[in-house]
Amino acid sequence: MPEPKIQASESKIDKSRIFNLPKDQWEEKLNELMTYPEEEQFRIFEQEYLQNLDWNSAALAEFTQSFINSNLNGVFLIHDPFTTAFDSLEELFYKKQIFERMAALIEKYPHTQVSEEFIFCLASSYDFEKRVIEYLRLAYPRANEVYLKNSPLDYLFNSLAKALVVKNVYEKLLESLKPKGFSSIDETIGKYTEQEIKIYEWLAKREGQTRARALYALGQTFWDNGDEEQAIKTWQQIEEKECPGSLVRFVRLLKETTADRLFQEIEPNYESSRNSKYLYQRSLTFHKWSRRT
Repeated sequence: MPEPKIQASESKIDKSRIFNLPKDQWEEKLNELMTYPEEEQFRIFEQEYLQNLDWNSAALAEFTQSFINSNLNGVFLIHDPFTTAFDSLEELFYKKQIFERMAALIEKYPHTQVSEEFIFCLASSYDFEKRVIEYLRLAYPRANEVYLKNSPLDYLFNSLAKALVVKNVYEKLLESLKPKGFSSIDETIGKYTEQEIKIYEWLAKREGQTRARALYALGQTFWDNGDEEQAIKTWQQIEEKECPGSLVRFVRLLKETTADRLFQEIEPNYESSRNSKYLYQRSLTFHKWSRRT
């Protein structure tokens, strides 16, 4: 995963062109892009909406966030470890060049509102890559068995080929650990978590909604890694006046719930669960997966 150079020097931004697409047309434009593969979507989006525009435009940053959330974020069904590993690996394959382009744009236009949206996206991609590695680890024994015994799975199309992909990718991953200075898969996953935290901590030093979103994501990272107390301490730093609408209910819950009930009442995944249902339906509507076959 390319690491965004978030400490780069200030960029020179051409403010001669202002993003002025009316908000009531955003959904229509994003829907039009959904008819293309993700990589082509990003190329068109960059060409039509990012080139030569003011990257410190709040409206352009919000539109970019909508594009990432609605068109680029992926969702897939969690079945058995083998199916999940292949599906998540496929998702990562189709996103790789987009992430690399985002990293290049962050370096070219640092410290801008639009680049912050790309940084959020790359931070979440660390979490996704980490999950892909875990899925591969869980799926490897079954994939290896299916391939070596030449025993296809009735419920999975082309299962022998998929088993070979999962088997080879995981074995190459293991082979690459030592040359890169890692002693185990767990250490590798830990490094991803460190980088994710580092990025969110940097974003949390910004102001307004960027700070609120970063603190929420940072707390989610702590929570997912079993540090619930640090997660709650992090979330309690969020100011309601800075919150995007999607986080207001969550922040109020933190303030209104007594300490002895907080761990039982808190549901840090409520927003991602809602988004997952939206993304799944959107993927079906625009035939995202059928275009990949």
